[in-house]
Amino acid sequence: EEDEYYDEYYEDEEEALKYLPKLDSYTVTDIFNSYNAWYGNGLKNHVYKAYKTKESYKVEVTKIESKPYERLQRMVGLTEIKAVVDQVIAAGKVRCVRERMGLDITGSSLNMIFTGTPGTAKTSVARLIAQILKEEEVIKSGKYVECGRQDLVGKYVGWTAKIVEERFRAAEGGVLFIDEAYSLVDGSNTYGAEAINTITQLMENYRDKVIVIFAGYPEEMKRFVDRNPGMSSRIAYRIHFDDYTVKELCEITRYQVAQRHMKI
Repeated sequence: EEDEYYDEYYEDEEEALKYLPKLDSYTVTDIFNSYNAWYGNGLKNHVYKAYKTKESYKVEVTKIESKPYERLQRMVGLTEIKAVVDQVIAAGKVRCVRERMGLDITGSSLNMIFTGTPGTAKTSVARLIAQILKEEEVIKSGKYVECGRQDLVGKYVGWTAKIVEERFRAAEGGVLFIDEAYSLVDGSNTYGAEAINTITQLMENYRDKVIVIFAGYPEEMKRFVDRNPGMSSRIAYRIHFDDYTVKELCEITRYQVAQRHMKI
């Protein structure tokens, strides 16, 4: 049986020889590489014979890095959010022009509040905003720093202010995204109040250097802002993210499948 197997495998001498390069003499490496090529093709020629006439199969994917603004526009739904982002870009450009002309830019902060349930793209949009504003030269570094209560509240009184300022410095020239900001007032009010008061003060100190975006549930965010009158006056945009409809969820699914080069 073994002899019959090899007889079948070696029945076409020309098939084996075509894998050798056309040279006067061959090195061991030439023979080794040719053998591997011949042996690999034996799978389709002798086992999966239906593929015998097929030389090779290649899957080539060309990835095109699209601009962040275009990625935002392609996101499903978010019609009102996209319109507000255009307003933010315009306001940011006006502020930059006024600053270059030496005009007053007091009161022209770009801080925002995103409200909505989890999974409504708040974080994704915040990241894109940082990239968009960097490309539009509204902000300098385009840094994006994301944090929550555990990243801002210290273990002891006096530590929180220092930790919060470190986050602002890390986001200088970009965006500081504070998720579920209302959780700062949960539990120990001492440390939470210290964090909120520090954030409010630093929003003023870093007015021209950091854009702060707060995110969370609508009612909780309203109570959070109401706790500090100074906070509310420093927020220029309030954007609500609606839950996706069934139709939009289906569209998102189709888009994600297409991104993975698959079909349903």
